[in-house]
Amino acid sequence: MVIRKNQSGVALLAVIFLMVVIAFIGVMFLSLSSTNMTQSVNEVYSSKALYIAEGGLERAGRYLLKREDGTQTTYTCASFNTSTSFNGSVPANTALGNGQFTVASYPYNITAPAILSAGGIDNSAATTTVPTTSGSLSAAGYAPFGQIMIDKEKINYTSLSANVFLGAIRGADGTIRAVHAGGAPVAQTQCELTSNGGVPNLNTGSAQRVVRQADILQTGWAVGKSGGTSNLRPLTINWNGSAWSVQDNSLLNTNNDLEAVNCTSPVDCWAVGEPGGAKPFIIHWDGSAWSLKNNGVAGNYDMKLQSIYCNSSTDCWAVGEPGGAKPFIIHWDGSAWSLKNTGVSGYNIKLQSIYCVSSTDCWAVGKNGTLFRWDGLSWFTGDSGLPCCALNGLEFKSIYLIGPTRPTVGWREVVQ
Repeated sequence: MVIRKNQSGVALLAVIFLMVVIAFIGVMFLSLSSTNMTQSVNEVYSSKALYIAEGGLERAGRYLLKREDGTQTTYTCASFNTSTSFNGSVPANTALGNGQFTVASYPYNITAPAILSAGGIDNSAATTTVPTTSGSLSAAGYAPFGQIMIDKEKINYTSLSANVFLGAIRGADGTIRAVHAGGAPVAQTQCELTSNGGVPNLNTGSAQRVVRQADILQTGWAVGKSGGTSNLRPLTINWNGSAWSVQDNSLLNTNNDLEAVNCTSPVDCWAVGEPGGAKPFIIHWDGSAWSLKNNGVAGNYDMKLQSIYCNSSTDCWAVGEPGGAKPFIIHWDGSAWSLKNTGVSGYNIKLQSIYCVSSTDCWAVGKNGTLFRWDGLSWFTGDSGLPCCALNGLEFKSIYLIGPTRPTVGWREVVQ
């Protein structure tokens, strides 16, 4: 009997121990399940918050293009923090789906650009750094990430380090990778948008996500005949992506008419026109003001310039009416203008327009059906296919070229 009682006691203890173990496992299972459920809910909320934040960016981008009410009134970058039809005077919590978002903006419009370091950069896609002479790009006002523009090439970058743009992706937005000389200005006109999304709201939301993007802003110029006695002469007006404004050029102290304008970037533009106090009349925009820049040919040529085209900050062409130079073709090399009508000198012809495909392929057109072509070394008549004298008395006003200088392979396949 003693042995049996002892055996019963041991069995009872074993059963109690087993029950405790099972209960512990059950508690642990419920705890893990609850934790997993909480994590799953948080992950769902986090994903929703991300989508809502991205929705805020999408809506803000549409506002930069035009108003959502169907009008063509556009918003400036700064207006996202002040416009009552978007965020109000203080960024508001805008409802979207089952959450909220708010968008803040910051404009980056460089008016005193940094310039490339001596040696410049090559045209290789492997070139992922863009060095400048600036002591601090951040202090100079450049965005911590985004896009810059050098000589018509757009370059995306991921970060700044002192005077260097890092993580550069060349040839952005369909532009062509190109060699850029040291001293070329680095432009930037963009709007940084930051969107904060939350579920169920931004005040007490269990999940919040923040996303940022850089929207590149459009800029442009129009030039023409000022007339009258306007103290803003010569006439130049600027487009900042949302509105036009008349530029005050009173410091130029001249009433010359302008015939053409061309830019390589928002901080490197040229305009040409009628001679007057300045002969010839050539002005340059550096991001903050227009200034007379006819060094190299100043005072030598009292002729009207009709057209200008720039391949880069060190390669511009301008053409116009004949006079002391026949024909009147001048070239900018980054430091001065010079007469450059090699190959066609002696043609007493007015040229109306010039266009370049590259630095070694430019065309100029004008009176009497004139067609001149530049091959990198000299100009020559490029009227191949036209019968002699057929265009006498006629006049070309403009020219535009499409495609590369020489045929390139655009598509290849094995057909059999």
